[in-house]
Amino acid sequence: MSNEVIALIVIFIFVIGATIVGMIPGMNKKMSLEEWAVGNRSFGRWLNWFIMAGEIYTAFAFLGASGWAYARGGPTFYILGYGALAYVVGYYLLPAIAK
Repeated sequence: MSNEVIALIVIFIFVIGATIVGMIPGMNKKMSLEEWAVGNRSFGRWLNWFIMAGEIYTAFAFLGASGWAYARGGPTFYILGYGALAYVVGYYLLPAIAK
């Protein structure tokens, strides 16, 4: 077998294994949509903060900001200030909204 086929088999096994491991805990409990989607609103302030940071530094950074910076150039540096301000405001404001 070629290296490409072996790599695809390893990736396929990993994806199937991760899916099975992820499904096992949920099979024993019937969850509502709120429990499944937002953890029954029991995430703490720090976990929410890190989830927001992860979303900004993955989806926005790799998909939105880089293309926008390529198209428009220097004015996109405001993203750095905008992100920092969003973290500070979100840290204090979002827990109150979540309740």
